[in-house]
Amino acid sequence: MRADVTDEDDVRALVDRAMVEFGQVDILLNNASAPGQDKWVWEQTVENFNATIAIILTASMRCAREVLNRSMLERGTGSIVNFSSTAAWPGMPRKSHYVAAKGGLRAMTKSIALEVGPKGIRCNCLVPGGIETDLWTNWGKRMAAEQNITFEEWKEKSLSGTPLRTISQP
Repeated sequence: MRADVTDEDDVRALVDRAMVEFGQVDILLNNASAPGQDKWVWEQTVENFNATIAIILTASMRCAREVLNRSMLERGTGSIVNFSSTAAWPGMPRKSHYVAAKGGLRAMTKSIALEVGPKGIRCNCLVPGGIETDLWTNWGKRMAAEQNITFEEWKEKSLSGTPLRTISQP
């Protein structure tokens, strides 16, 4: 089902459909994301910053709240999994909006876990590391061009800190 997770009505409709088709929600995977526009913080717009927060952080809260209220709390079981990013730890230039959203998601996950864990519901945050999507590749090509190196050189340099020196595939 297509849904805009930044829209309250769409989230309700999404959970409505799951409840009708399955009778309950056992697992919620919050994986909606958007890169926003990469800008130096002194160029950052409130619209860009808030749009990224809305898609990554606020939508995850909205989806968690809905499945908790509609299914998990009543049954005392379930699992909420939020997907963050390695970018949330060291930060990244021109990614203040994205880093703030993904870091906030990690922190919110902990709060939710503390709230619902005693009720038998798990909330965890996965940080899968880099995945070679079109989004990652396009960003890498921009970074390589800015550094006057080839994409292959940039990729090798970027992966030098990972134990396997490879990137996951979608």
